[in-house]
Amino acid sequence: MESKSSDVAVINESICLNQVIGEETNQISLDEETSLSNSLEKIIYVEIIVPQHKIEVNVLNDKVSIEGKLTRIVYGISLEGEFAEEVLPEQHFSHFIHLQGIKPTDSALVDVNVGDYKGRLKGNDVLQEEVNLDIFVKVTAAKSVDVFKDIGEDINQTKELTRLQNLVEQKELEVPAEVDVGFEQKVLEIIETETKVIPQSFKVADNKGEIEATILYRIAYKTEDDKISEVKGREEFNKKLDLSNVDSSMEMWADLKVTQVENQLNDTKLQVTQTITINCNVKVFEISQMELVTEAEGVDTYDDQHTIENVVCQERESIKSQQSAEFSISVDKIERITTNCKIKENKVLDDKVSLNLSVIHLVHYKDEDGKKHLLKVTGEEVNHFIYIAGVTEDMKALVKTDISDVKIELTPDSMAATISCHVNVLAKILHNEQLALVTDVNVLKDKNHDASVIIYSVQDGDTLFKIAKRFGVRQKRIISTNKEYIKDPSHLEIGQKIIIPCN
Repeated sequence: MESKSSDVAVINESICLNQVIGEETNQISLDEETSLSNSLEKIIYVEIIVPQHKIEVNVLNDKVSIEGKLTRIVYGISLEGEFAEEVLPEQHFSHFIHLQGIKPTDSALVDVNVGDYKGRLKGNDVLQEEVNLDIFVKVTAAKSVDVFKDIGEDINQTKELTRLQNLVEQKELEVPAEVDVGFEQKVLEIIETETKVIPQSFKVADNKGEIEATILYRIAYKTEDDKISEVKGREEFNKKLDLSNVDSSMEMWADLKVTQVENQLNDTKLQVTQTITINCNVKVFEISQMELVTEAEGVDTYDDQHTIENVVCQERESIKSQQSAEFSISVDKIERITTNCKIKENKVLDDKVSLNLSVIHLVHYKDEDGKKHLLKVTGEEVNHFIYIAGVTEDMKALVKTDISDVKIELTPDSMAATISCHVNVLAKILHNEQLALVTDVNVLKDKNHDASVIIYSVQDGDTLFKIAKRFGVRQKRIISTNKEYIKDPSHLEIGQKIIIPCN
């Protein structure tokens, strides 16, 4: 777009920025006392699941509302010395994160993870718990601004080459997916479902987009003999999207979240069909280098500071983990293994991401008498580096993990085993870039006023630049005319009287 006056030729262009309105990391503590169905002598382990599809996020004025539910499975030893497991009632949590200036039309990225946990028996039939949840929220909004390439041949101006991510298309849609899951034993009741989606790649072509991802599912269920078991697996997911005004030279990113899961058992009770709804928040960017005006002499410019979210990259790595396990009694049969990975810390350093993680295996087995047992195997904390050229300490990594290829090899005497698996890590690197832009220019034009001065009353939203541009005068003239009244040019009070020199 080009606009001209008699004095100055202005060349400007309108772009759309993915602006960061605010971000915050909070930790909340949940204290709970829960009565157990069966009395326990001791607790071996409490497994906590945060189902993604049970987290509800609402962006309100100046705050984000987050609600969700935790599923807890207690493994322990009964008073009779038998292995016992119990699924507790869902634990509800809600939290507000306050971020000034955000609005319901903004977009929120929310990440909820289980932090520290403390659990103990109160007597034999009450579980007393303290669960810490780490919650990260980032709120962004699309904002259109004008940037200036030139403001006239006769103007002494400074220009800088600036990298811009122009937000060309933003689309939020609900995408269906379906997964068929088989069971070895007949299912009496589905207790809990944990389903999440891990993005793999994003592609963009002429007015088309494509998302490739992996759906990870885990279903805890009760068998007809009233025992708890589980099945888990993965399914590849591919979705093509209709977009507008995009081409293969652009970049596409998407935040994916499972928002709904429905389970339908078939007549044999040996298979369930999962109907999944995936929320896709898609953004397509045009990456360009522009030479933009940053300073000018002889005209007023409005300089604006913007915090822009840049998705730097998305890196994947598979880490092999191997641990030894020792049993107190000879193992007759391994029934199942549940494996979790806990990321205790992640930091972005120069050219790498540092991870501190530990892998926990829950080995369910039977002895020669058919008695059930559980062995918790906790590996040593591992420090691992993912090397990514160009990343710096001021960036942030959102890290997700999933487990694959879990194998257990018993020793000949069945008193020990080696457990191996792969921890698949997805690290999404984000950078909040501070961008200083000239977003308006006060081009002086001849304006006929009947009076030599105008007494103006400051309105809500006024700035000195806006007032000067409205009346076609320089800011310096207004300041010099109002030396007694304008103490701080950057802070005007509503209703304040200002003298506007007209000639």
